[in-house]
Amino acid sequence: MALIEIEVLRSDDAQRSSALQQAVNWLGPPDGTVVLTLESGDEFSDELVEAVVDTFGDFGEIILVRYVDFRSEDFFKEKMP
Repeated sequence: MALIEIEVLRSDDAQRSSALQQAVNWLGPPDGTVVLTLESGDEFSDELVEAVVDTFGDFGEIILVRYVDFRSEDFFKEKMP
Protein backbone atom coordinates (compact mmCIF):
# COMPACT_ATOMS: atom_id res chain seq x y z
CA MET A 1 0.00 0.00 0.00
CA ALA A 2 1.25 3.50 -0.80
CA LEU A 3 0.17 7.02 -0.13
CA ILE A 4 0.60 9.17 -3.23
CA GLU A 5 0.08 12.90 -3.24
CA ILE A 6 -0.79 14.43 -6.61
CA GLU A 7 -1.00 18.13 -7.31
CA VAL A 8 -3.23 19.02 -10.26
CA LEU A 9 -2.86 22.32 -12.04
CA ARG A 10 -5.32 23.65 -14.57
CA SER A 11 -4.59 26.32 -17.12
CA ASP A 12 -6.88 28.68 -18.93
CA ASP A 13 -6.81 27.80 -22.65
CA ALA A 14 -7.26 31.42 -23.75
CA GLN A 15 -4.45 32.69 -21.50
CA ARG A 16 -2.14 29.86 -22.58
CA SER A 17 -2.79 30.63 -26.27
CA SER A 18 -2.25 34.33 -25.66
CA ALA A 19 1.06 33.70 -23.86
CA LEU A 20 2.24 31.41 -26.66
CA GLN A 21 1.30 33.97 -29.32
CA GLN A 22 3.16 36.71 -27.42
CA ALA A 23 6.26 34.52 -27.19
CA VAL A 24 6.18 33.69 -30.91
CA ASN A 25 5.69 37.38 -31.78
CA TRP A 26 8.66 38.31 -29.60
CA LEU A 27 10.99 35.47 -30.59
CA GLY A 28 9.92 35.01 -34.20
CA PRO A 29 8.84 31.78 -35.86
CA PRO A 30 10.37 28.52 -34.61
CA ASP A 31 12.00 27.84 -37.96
CA GLY A 32 14.22 29.95 -40.19
CA THR A 33 11.70 31.99 -42.16
CA VAL A 34 12.29 35.06 -44.30
CA VAL A 35 9.32 37.11 -45.49
CA LEU A 36 9.87 39.34 -48.51
CA THR A 37 7.55 42.04 -49.80
CA LEU A 38 8.27 44.26 -52.78
CA GLU A 39 7.93 47.97 -52.05
CA SER A 40 6.31 48.45 -55.44
CA GLY A 41 3.57 45.94 -54.56
CA ASP A 42 4.30 44.04 -57.78
CA GLU A 43 4.35 40.28 -58.11
CA PHE A 44 7.66 38.41 -58.04
CA SER A 45 9.10 37.75 -61.51
CA ASP A 46 10.69 34.40 -62.30
CA GLU A 47 14.11 36.08 -62.52
CA LEU A 48 13.71 37.71 -59.11
CA VAL A 49 12.59 34.43 -57.52
CA GLU A 50 15.64 32.66 -58.93
CA ALA A 51 17.96 35.41 -57.69
CA VAL A 52 16.44 35.34 -54.19
CA VAL A 53 16.67 31.55 -53.91
CA ASP A 54 20.27 31.59 -55.17
CA THR A 55 21.25 34.35 -52.72
CA PHE A 56 19.48 32.87 -49.70
CA GLY A 57 20.81 29.42 -50.59
CA ASP A 58 24.20 30.65 -49.36
CA PHE A 59 22.73 30.85 -45.83
CA GLY A 60 21.11 27.41 -45.69
CA GLU A 61 18.88 24.94 -47.44
CA ILE A 62 15.52 26.41 -48.47
CA ILE A 63 12.84 23.75 -48.15
CA LEU A 64 9.78 25.78 -49.18
CA VAL A 65 8.98 29.05 -50.94
CA ARG A 66 5.38 30.16 -50.58
CA TYR A 67 3.72 33.15 -52.23
CA VAL A 68 0.88 34.78 -50.31
CA ASP A 69 -0.73 38.13 -51.21
CA PHE A 70 2.27 39.65 -53.01
CA ARG A 71 4.83 38.46 -50.50
CA SER A 72 7.28 35.59 -50.53
CA GLU A 73 7.80 33.36 -47.49
CA ASP A 74 11.06 31.43 -47.68
CA PHE A 75 11.44 28.58 -45.18
CA PHE A 76 14.84 27.19 -44.29
CA LYS A 77 15.54 23.67 -43.08
CA GLU A 78 17.19 24.98 -39.92
CA LYS A 79 16.77 28.13 -37.88
CA MET A 80 19.31 30.79 -38.74
CA PRO A 81 21.64 32.03 -35.99
